[in-house]
Amino acid sequence: MKGVMKETNSPENLGRRVHLVDALRGFALMGIFLLHHVEHFNLFGRPIDPIGPFSLETDRAVFRTLYMLFAGKCYAIFALMFGFSFWVQMERQIEKGNPFMLRFAWRMLVLVGFGQFHAFFYSGDIVMVYAVLSMVLLVTWRLPDWFVLLLAALFLIQPFYMTRFIYFLTHPEQTQITRHGNLWGELGQLYNNGNLGEVLIANVTKGQKANLTWAWDHGRYFQTPGLFLLGMLAAKKRIFTEDNWRFWTVILFVSFVIWLPLHFARQNFQMWVTGGHFRYMLRLILDSYRNLSHMLVWLSLISLLWRFQVIRMVFSPLIALGRMSLTNYISIGIIGAFLYHSYGLHLHRYCGATISLFIGLVSLTCHCVFSMVWLKYQRYGPLEYIWHKLTWIRFSRK
Repeated sequence: MKGVMKETNSPENLGRRVHLVDALRGFALMGIFLLHHVEHFNLFGRPIDPIGPFSLETDRAVFRTLYMLFAGKCYAIFALMFGFSFWVQMERQIEKGNPFMLRFAWRMLVLVGFGQFHAFFYSGDIVMVYAVLSMVLLVTWRLPDWFVLLLAALFLIQPFYMTRFIYFLTHPEQTQITRHGNLWGELGQLYNNGNLGEVLIANVTKGQKANLTWAWDHGRYFQTPGLFLLGMLAAKKRIFTEDNWRFWTVILFVSFVIWLPLHFARQNFQMWVTGGHFRYMLRLILDSYRNLSHMLVWLSLISLLWRFQVIRMVFSPLIALGRMSLTNYISIGIIGAFLYHSYGLHLHRYCGATISLFIGLVSLTCHCVFSMVWLKYQRYGPLEYIWHKLTWIRFSRK
């Protein structure tokens, strides 16, 4: 066992891919993918001319089930893996003697460009938010582990939520204002009736504003950097290895024990809180903590099952999906918006959540097959290759 640990943690193995991390990233993409399909890529509401044998109750059950399983959890896993990848890249380049801090900042600027391209078609892009918030990694990656863990905990307890919650408790005359609701309503009308040009313009104006304000109102600007930092620590401590099964067993038990009362409280809090302007903030706090604990349940469960060969075989398509995460994430948004919005096939008009789930599963299968075939002959995905080349572009001096 000691020999295995030594080989796993040796510097020469630092650059090797951790397939469990790719599988987790692929699992996160899968959840995001299916959830976006039943949401019709930010085009909410019932279909106008529904088709198929599924009732409204079935559609509601499918929607709620996917939300319970994936909403807020897969995004958190994706953010955690982002921090993991940062540390691996940084250490690998240092071992090669390449200064990487400025190069990483440039790499994130390139990522902003990818995110902006994605945002033309899909108003829920998270790539740009990740690129900007990743600067917290550059600031903290050489700080002591205890300080990084403390800072991550501070982010994850949602100080904005807690401050606002206390404020509304002490100022009951104040009302809670959400800045994104009207914008999403206007965008929904456009997605239902607008042409491609109108949608593209609206996505980079109203869509960007709606997406960013939604992220602020839902605490993503605190939770995301906290997850980045935890992912960085996980890479540094080699958490995602087979011999850490005792650690993941403890995490599974603790996170489930925490999740259970939070889930019960969130499902029934309307029975206890019947009024007051702090009710909205209480719901967001419960959602944030519940999703975080549920994410840890998924993370620990998959990490424990990863010891079995049959699980690795089942997850092999998701490994390929996760290795091409940038290509798949952006293509998911572009193709999905075309499927459901008015300038494309406008399937939102006809498909409820159940049929949309089936469409999502077929599309997910196509993405997995494409990723597996592509990576059989290429080292990088299409957008990953462009990103890599632009990352290492030389800036000549006169």
